Amino acid sequence: MANQSIGTRLHLLRIEVGWSIEECAYRLTLSSNRLVSPCDWQTWERAADSDDSMVVFQSYVDPICAIFAVAPGWLLGGDTSDASGAQVLEMSKAFERQKPVPKE
Repeated sequence: MANQSIGTRLHLLRIEVGWSIEECAYRLTLSSNRLVSPCDWQTWERAADSDDSMVVFQSYVDPICAIFAVAPGWLLGGDTSDASGAQVLEMSKAFERQKPVPKE
């Protein structure tokens, strides 16, 4: 996987989770508190590592890694030495209501 570009890893990660480009841009906008358009996200997925658009991408690495629960080393270079076994949960599963515990 180390031979893949950052954009390719970003694309494959999005596909694996099952989110649209719009969903990823929306989640990143919420996470980073900066406007990210679907066009921005698509540009990053299609970019080569040396493209100018990847300079802007660098400022979003930490929030992207947090959204997808992956290590920055993996996203930026395919490094699997710090790979986490975390999985992204669907929002409906992550925030299901728990039955209240009765007070005694």
